[in-house]
Amino acid sequence: MEPETTATPRDEIVEIVRELQLTYPIETLDEFVSQISGSREAIVFRGVAYDAEFASRLLPTFYLPIASEQDLVEKAYELLIARGLAPVSQP
Repeated sequence: MEPETTATPRDEIVEIVRELQLTYPIETLDEFVSQISGSREAIVFRGVAYDAEFASRLLPTFYLPIASEQDLVEKAYELLIARGLAPVSQP
């Protein structure tokens, strides 16, 4: 039996972003999509695999540019909050 995961949505975002090893800054959505879809076919979040290009295009263009790994984590988590997929505050 596998142990239950206690990873929060934010923890998962941090893990995914670190694994992607993107080059920053990222100035455009096309550059963001290219870097992500060029590095993998799928992104697994909350146990569900999403096509990498599809997932990367979920980021609104007004979130760009992305200055750093931390900036991407913050913006991705903010997007989850806005869509009702994560709590407003993390414990």
